[in-house]
Amino acid sequence: FPALGTGANDFARRVEQLSNGRMRIRVHGAGELVPALEVFDAVAAGTAEMGHSASYYWRGKVAASQFFTAVPFGMTTTEMNAWLYHGGGQELWDEIYANHNLKPFAVGNTGTQMAGWFKKEINSLDDMQGLKLRLPGLAGEAMNGIGVSTVNMAGS
Repeated sequence: FPALGTGANDFARRVEQLSNGRMRIRVHGAGELVPALEVFDAVAAGTAEMGHSASYYWRGKVAASQFFTAVPFGMTTTEMNAWLYHGGGQELWDEIYANHNLKPFAVGNTGTQMAGWFKKEINSLDDMQGLKLRLPGLAGEAMNGIGVSTVNMAGS
């Protein structure tokens, strides 16, 4: 899904442009520097200067982090951006990441996450029983509650 992976590259180009070339960000693909699910720790430890990821992967480190990525039945992209930039959301996000020496910000907000793409037709909750989905965070917890098996697997 190239559209989902362009945020980091767009950000890097914009930083270089706005700094008149004085700042350059080298973007690495998932797994090039560290495994995808170790980005949080790599940046917190100084192994990498910044990372691009979805905050729901870090729920084991900062439980509230999952409220900043794809909350099921949550805000639209516009509503999420309004909350982050004008409703105190960014300040809250900064506060919960501060103990890890990280400064979070949105790059490529896609809004709420859909329920998934399926090989079979889904007409009721019963049709979800026994399915296995890559669905981390709160959405995964909700799906576990209706009998879906979920896995926490980073995108590439």
